[in-house]
Amino acid sequence: MIHISDSQLVRKTLQGDHIAFGRLIGRYYESIYQTVLQILKDPLDAEEVTQDAFWKAYLSLESLENPSSFYPWLRRRVGRVEFLRIEDLPEEKLKVGSFEDELLRRNLR
Repeated sequence: MIHISDSQLVRKTLQGDHIAFGRLIGRYYESIYQTVLQILKDPLDAEEVTQDAFWKAYLSLESLENPSSFYPWLRRRVGRVEFLRIEDLPEEKLKVGSFEDELLRRNLR
């Protein structure tokens, strides 16, 4: 199978190829989900936030200046999507499991 770069998939998506965005989702969904799950500690909340992040990324894909930086751009968007929900969570859901979690939590508040 031929590897298609993120940049190519972003360009195809912007040209109306929805399957190309599906490939980006397939490529990064699990990583984004696991990151959000580490923060929220709740699979259902993590699933919802992950889906929101991809949907919002799709809607604003034209704002991505460098198509080859899709994944870092998406991770930053996840932080902003999560920020909108993190204020509503009880403190016990935000327990820190590692130094990295703590850094993420502080950046999202």
